[in-house]
Amino acid sequence: MIVAVEVFFWQVIRPFMLAIFIAIVLAILVLPMHQWLTSRLGCRQRLAAVCTTLFVLFLAMLPISFTMLMAGTQLMSVGHWRTMCSGQNERNSTALVERNKE
Repeated sequence: MIVAVEVFFWQVIRPFMLAIFIAIVLAILVLPMHQWLTSRLGCRQRLAAVCTTLFVLFLAMLPISFTMLMAGTQLMSVGHWRTMCSGQNERNSTALVERNKE
């Protein structure tokens, strides 16, 4: 019975192992900053926790925002290029129609 519970537990936890590992590493890395903030803020644990959480969220969102900005820039340049190409095709097709009429 215990072995069956352990196997079931492992099957449930296995997809989350990378996220759990990253969370543990991040918690260990941020702990000194949290302790420093706690001492600087007059032992206000909650305020230090909020500041630490916002700092970590900012660090996580920075590369995501940069990637989205670059993707948007690329998308705009592709859209501009397609507009330019379609304009040339329309001019070429108009000239072709004019030649066929004559």
